[in-house]
Amino acid sequence: MIASKVRTDKQESRLEHELAFLFGKQVLERSQKVSIEQMYVEADLVAEGARQLLEHTGQPEAQRRIIEGMDNDTAMALCKWISEAL
Repeated sequence: MIASKVRTDKQESRLEHELAFLFGKQVLERSQKVSIEQMYVEADLVAEGARQLLEHTGQPEAQRRIIEGMDNDTAMALCKWISEAL
C-alpha cells in the first residue's frame, strides 16, 4: 500500500516560505516547471546539494551560500526535489 503524504496549509505555507528564502522566489516559481527528465539529468548534483544542505541544518545563511554556488538548473531541480520530498 502506498502511503499518501498530506500537508496542512500551514505546513505548505511554511515550506514555501523557507524555499523562497533559500532559493529566491524566481527559482521557486520556475522549479515548479522542472520536468522529471531534468530531475534525472541533475540527479547526482541534486543529491550532492541535498547532502550539503543537510550538513548545514539550522544554518540558513550557509545553505543560501551553497545554493548560490549552484548553476540555475541544479538549484531549480533541488528546489523541486525538496518541495516534492517534504
